[in-house]
Amino acid sequence: KDSALGHEEFVDAMFHVAMPKPAAEQKKSFEALLMNSLGEDCSMEAVQQVHDQLRQMMTMHKESRVAEPLMLLAGAQPDTVALATEYFRITMAVLPCQVLSMAICAAQRGVGNTKLTMIVNVSSNLLNVVMNYLLINGIWIFPRLEVRGAAIATAMGMTFGFILAVVSLIAPKAQGSFLHITRHDNWKPDNESLGAIAKVGGNAIVEQLAMRFGFFTYARIVANLGTNVFASHQVCMQFLTISFGFADGLAVGATSLVGQSLGRREPKIAHMYGKMAQRCAMLVGLI
Repeated sequence: KDSALGHEEFVDAMFHVAMPKPAAEQKKSFEALLMNSLGEDCSMEAVQQVHDQLRQMMTMHKESRVAEPLMLLAGAQPDTVALATEYFRITMAVLPCQVLSMAICAAQRGVGNTKLTMIVNVSSNLLNVVMNYLLINGIWIFPRLEVRGAAIATAMGMTFGFILAVVSLIAPKAQGSFLHITRHDNWKPDNESLGAIAKVGGNAIVEQLAMRFGFFTYARIVANLGTNVFASHQVCMQFLTISFGFADGLAVGATSLVGQSLGRREPKIAHMYGKMAQRCAMLVGLI
């Protein structure tokens, strides 16, 4: 119970590890360090600020016990793991909004409303870019938050896109359309519909898992080469992603048209749309 005692013999006999300094000695060392570092500026207010910063760091460490191992698994280097963990924690909080937004936009594309996806993506990305500029650099009335600001801006963009997607389902102008929901609808799960979704989407899930695993493994290999190399890799991947936009657009249009034709029980027209999409994709690929 005496803070001046270290009980080294007991600790060595029980745990076979080196014992840290007693609490009283640690206190003296800490006070001497503050006096040497701050000199005359050492005051109760300065000690309180240091205490608050240490407590904040301990809290952040507790919160990142799950996220940090994931960042290390993804290949984060020692100089970026703390920043990556902070970014991950903030964006993960709004990930459900992103998932639901993607599902709503996919359903709207299925009924031919491809404009909604464009509106959601353009609006959310514009907000993301603007808030990145303001929060990362501390422009105008906004604080300089750097990586945390980038994460907050991304979270704001995801949330805004989700709001736009939900509005497309509940807005008055959506009444009478195929996709319109109200609180008076039957919200109980439909086993038949769930089974149909699982049957159609099962192969797509496996495909996406395999593709994401490949991307993750590839990024992990590049990350091991160093932070600068990985940053250069990400810049080049952004240009490659732009080239995917044409193919993704054709795929979305073909899926929507083929699905609607099959829903109207017109397999010949669905086959025609599929052929047209293949030829357009081949032409874009050659160009």
